[in-house]
Amino acid sequence: MSNLFTKTIEVNLNNCELASNEERVIIETPVGFNTGKNMKISLSLDFIEWFRGFTDAEGCFQITAQASGQRKYFEFRYSIGLHLDDKSALDYIQENLQIGKVKLSANHNLVTYNIIAKEEVAIIIQLFSMFNLNSNKHLNFLAFVTRRGEAFLLYNSWNNPDRTELVVQIEKIKAGMNSKRTEFLMPEEHKVEISPNWLLGFIEGDGSFSFKKLSKSAFFTLGQKGNKDLLLAIADYLHKRAVNNLTTLQNPELEILGDNTADTNNSWVIISDSKGIYSISVGNAFYIQSILIPLLDSLKWRTKKYLDYCDWKYIVAILIKGFHYLPEGVELIEKITSQMNDYRLSTFTPKVQSLPFKLEVEKFLMEPSNYQIRDGKLFILSLNRYRVDNTSVSIQLVDAKTDETLKLFSSLLECANYLGIARSTIRNRVEKGKSFLLDDEEIKGRLVYLSYSKV
Repeated sequence: MSNLFTKTIEVNLNNCELASNEERVIIETPVGFNTGKNMKISLSLDFIEWFRGFTDAEGCFQITAQASGQRKYFEFRYSIGLHLDDKSALDYIQENLQIGKVKLSANHNLVTYNIIAKEEVAIIIQLFSMFNLNSNKHLNFLAFVTRRGEAFLLYNSWNNPDRTELVVQIEKIKAGMNSKRTEFLMPEEHKVEISPNWLLGFIEGDGSFSFKKLSKSAFFTLGQKGNKDLLLAIADYLHKRAVNNLTTLQNPELEILGDNTADTNNSWVIISDSKGIYSISVGNAFYIQSILIPLLDSLKWRTKKYLDYCDWKYIVAILIKGFHYLPEGVELIEKITSQMNDYRLSTFTPKVQSLPFKLEVEKFLMEPSNYQIRDGKLFILSLNRYRVDNTSVSIQLVDAKTDETLKLFSSLLECANYLGIARSTIRNRVEKGKSFLLDDEEIKGRLVYLSYSKV
């Protein structure tokens, strides 16, 4: 970290999890910045951690070229763009930072938060120098201001009347940022720092809560481009929390479900695509109900994603009681999912008819479980038969050379349809673990194999 960025208050980031709203940090204009105006703001650690996570997901550091007559100049901007339904989240950021402006875009579907003034950009630089970002946004931040190019410092300290070389250098830095970035290697000294509020901010930006009809499973998913290590660090962080809490967990419904022995370290499935986008998912009922939900319930959400999360929790509860095998349960899940995610947006067309279900679901969940343990196996009362397994199973299409999951399927049928072969062939290849060449337009000629995965 550049010696221009000095900590005003020493903070042990490892203890951020224990931070209260009263613990505050002073952020000042960095030493050596000639902005013409020195600033100082006081922020709570809880806000800083949430904002850090949200920036890792949604924030953007931009350098834009402008022209005034024959002279070319650059504008340095920190920005976040969200759907207009999340304007309150940007208002919350602006009210805490006391800098920048929230603006509705011309098409009225997007709202943006922008920090452009030089003295305000300097404050954001100081904030993220004291509290490093975890995702690839950290690399863009470095290109924006610090070690890899020092664009902001270079531009604001240039004294030579001839700006030709300056323009060349700034353009070179700009050409490797954001969507144009091809290098994703973090500096050796960079360390991922995860706290509950950081994780919430990151989830509110890049998290997804869904239900898969084919496998009848509720999934929580996080995605990142070129940053598999961060996703694995999140899974490891939650695993360590789980290890500390598992001995105190008591959940009769999950005991009936038979998932209390779930291996929390292997509950996540990570997949990648040909564009270098990684996603990590968990669908294990025990993990979700006993590890993920208690953590997320303990935190204060700031975006509309909280509504999706609340609806998703109802689906999880329905699945845990086996009510998805009942017509009423299927109907309720369909009613809930029809109003989640994009369907809930005020601009979604055609407009979705919102139907009340909260009281109906809560009353339904008071009924006895549709599962029973008989002879050590899980019995579905409504179907008068045993469940095939005590865990949901997906099928992974895996690269034979790298062992990276290329695609994830919810059933034998889904996998068979994708590969264009019979289900019996899929089952045979899974059991034998034999490699074969993939004949697919996107990843043609790649040597792959199939495997089962507990979700």
